[in-house]
Amino acid sequence: MVWGLVIVFFDEREAHVRSFGTFKLACFCSVVREDNHPLKPIDYQSLDRFWSMRGYQKRIHLKSIFDWLDWGAVRKLKNDDLLE
Repeated sequence: MVWGLVIVFFDEREAHVRSFGTFKLACFCSVVREDNHPLKPIDYQSLDRFWSMRGYQKRIHLKSIFDWLDWGAVRKLKNDDLLE
């Protein structure tokens, strides 16, 4: 991963939001897959440290549910389907 580009992208993204002067918080969410999920890369590395360095805090009690068509799937899945 090109960390410099990622850092600049989020610097600009957060600066744009701050420019409105109306937001107090920013949130970010990501897909969480079980360790044995077939679509989780073998060399996966958590980005928790990256988010922590940017000032984000992991809130395990907060969750979002989105429907999406996963790679190779024939029906849309919900996050909960991935945890079964």
